[in-house]
Amino acid sequence: MAAGKGYNHRIQVLDPQGRFLRAFGSQGTTDGKFNYPWGIATDSLGFIYVCDKENHRVQVFQSDGTFVGKFGKLGPLEGELEHPHYIAVSNTNRVIVSDSNNHRIQLTNGDFVSTKNVALSSQNVEPNASCIRSSTRNMGGRSKEPDIIQ
Repeated sequence: MAAGKGYNHRIQVLDPQGRFLRAFGSQGTTDGKFNYPWGIATDSLGFIYVCDKENHRVQVFQSDGTFVGKFGKLGPLEGELEHPHYIAVSNTNRVIVSDSNNHRIQLTNGDFVSTKNVALSSQNVEPNASCIRSSTRNMGGRSKEPDIIQ
């Protein structure tokens, strides 16, 4: 299990009983550093996906905290993010991110990120964890490799 410590700019890894195992990350903008890590998800292979909210990206780590890759940068286009908050990994290893300030959900498809405009901005509702949970239903079997854009 991984838990974010947003104001401490780090991720803590816990065992199934909730005991502390290790922490990684610190404040910054380079690979492996965070500016308010927010949503966290893991996949069946043990990769940890972290919404690095103020750096407008998602970073991916091995379970030991080793940096693997990242995707996203500040902007409104596909593959760009503005304050990503929540994240989930589907049973096909597609990464689903709530792109909060762009009022949409973005999905990886293996090569790039596709945008699903969820038309929530007109309802004054921010894409959140419940939007992501509903987006991950009925998505088929798992692949062996995570979808990471490096």
